[in-house]
Amino acid sequence: CIIFGIKMKQNKLYTKNEIGWEQYNEIVDRAVTAEKLAYQSVTTDKVADKAIAFDKLSNNIQKILTFAIQHFGIVTFKDEEAETICVTNWDTNGDGLLTKEEISAVTNIGEVFRNTGITSFDELNNFTNLTSIPEYAFEGCGSLRSINIPSGVTSIGVGAFSRCYIISTINIPSGVVNIAERTFEDCSRLTTIILPEGVTSIGQYAFQGCRGITAITIPEGVTSIGYHTFYDCTSLTTIMLPKSVKSIDQGAFANCSE
Repeated sequence: CIIFGIKMKQNKLYTKNEIGWEQYNEIVDRAVTAEKLAYQSVTTDKVADKAIAFDKLSNNIQKILTFAIQHFGIVTFKDEEAETICVTNWDTNGDGLLTKEEISAVTNIGEVFRNTGITSFDELNNFTNLTSIPEYAFEGCGSLRSINIPSGVTSIGVGAFSRCYIISTINIPSGVVNIAERTFEDCSRLTTIILPEGVTSIGQYAFQGCRGITAITIPEGVTSIGYHTFYDCTSLTTIMLPKSVKSIDQGAFANCSE
């Protein structure tokens, strides 16, 4: 059986290692070229018919590329800058692409995204061996709107998302137990944050300046709330505190909505 020129063996696709990237590229180029030739063979002069043929061409090429990407484990990125950063740092074979295999080998992303102009990074969830978001990893990413933290992450470092001004929602994996100092400081448009049940400590300034948050539930097990933790959360009107909280430091909820 052959699909888009890719031979099958016992109903399974050959892997990229078995056919090589050169043959992979040849397969995709051949399939795309065939679609273009089919489009060029349309002989009608009617604009509507040409438009239909062009839409068919575009859809078929998209299907070809999607098929190839899925079966060769290539990770695609919505944001060009995020892709450039990832390829620059973790493209181990130098082919200009990133596979899930290459990404899954990464255990520390460092500060390579700090103060960059990335707008989305949902592809972070492909970093399956990542267990922590380092200190200041995404600090100053003022254009970041969307990010998907891998489920295996158990700690988020100091200032990891501080000054991500326009992000509105961040998923915190269930395994996270500590919200460090300044983690989400000045995420002024952050409106939705759900703290996992396993969280036991929240550092000072952790949510300072998160002016879009209207409600927060502190998980059972948290024993203290640090200095200025929710300072200047001007829209915060509902706070659910567990019995486990024994101390609330100065200014923890100062300048919040009355």
